[in-house]
Amino acid sequence: MLLILGFTSLWVFIAAAGIIGIAEGFIYASHLFYNVSGAKSRNGLMALHEFLLSAGFVIGSLTGGHLSDSFGRYMPYWFGLFAVLGAMILQGACGR
Repeated sequence: MLLILGFTSLWVFIAAAGIIGIAEGFIYASHLFYNVSGAKSRNGLMALHEFLLSAGFVIGSLTGGHLSDSFGRYMPYWFGLFAVLGAMILQGACGR
């Protein structure tokens, strides 16, 4: 997010999008693996995983579009930055 917010070059934006894409792929696969490993009801957990993922895409797209229309085109990136930082702080406070 900092690369996107701090630079105006197209190549930096493309590199940042690539980094985010690779990280999202890793998060997707590891979340799915840890969600269903060792569980008896794998089908239900996989369905829950896909539902939460789809809901996140829909809510994220709508929120990003609203923020962009209301506050400028960089506001979704600021929101994403603070959401990730907040999640990291919360996860650190919970000790996981």
